[in-house]
Amino acid sequence: MKIVIVGAGALGSVYAANLARDGHDVSLVTRGARAQALAVYGVPVTGVSRFTARCDIVTEPRRLRAADHLVLATKTYDAAGALEGLRALNVGLAFSVQNGVQEKRGSVADVPDAGRARRHHADRRRSAAAVDERLGAPLIDVALTGAAMLHRSEDEPVAIMQAFAAGLRDTALELSQSMLQDAERGGRLELDETLDCTLSLARCFGMAAPTLELCRHVLRMVSRTAR
Repeated sequence: MKIVIVGAGALGSVYAANLARDGHDVSLVTRGARAQALAVYGVPVTGVSRFTARCDIVTEPRRLRAADHLVLATKTYDAAGALEGLRALNVGLAFSVQNGVQEKRGSVADVPDAGRARRHHADRRRSAAAVDERLGAPLIDVALTGAAMLHRSEDEPVAIMQAFAAGLRDTALELSQSMLQDAERGGRLELDETLDCTLSLARCFGMAAPTLELCRHVLRMVSRTAR
């Protein structure tokens, strides 16, 4: 299967390496020093699995003509520019693994009752688990359900999240969240697509989110210094 992955950050690299190792024809679109390093040393993955895979490293995406699947893994604010060079690409199926909840606004509007909302959320989780299973990633059962987070005492969701984080120490890939990487190197943060949109949804449902508001103000200052 021919797969084009746009963006060689944490997610793009993990997808590219696992799919290439699985025998797929993978083209990873990236640029600059990152492209040079991947072309020379391959795409490394560390964590539960440790391996290095090789795939086609593309710095001139206009040469690509056809693909069964396209995976968009760039920063949301880089997406338009990254896709500009792929206008001639004939794609069977394209999907995004970017940060952000804006693309979910339509889904929220289409779900008129809680029962359908739970089923919709469960379907999304099952789809994600199917992809992980196909890639050979270990699946972990955790209690991160809407009911657990919303209908228990204030302390219980905190305990659930702490237990979940403790489990990740032993099983997660050795990479930090992309937004944290951006902050550490003084890069722009994806706030419009994440916290801003989440807070907008909270206001629509009449929910107060003072902690998220504080985080947004702090991160907005961090992001502003990077521009």
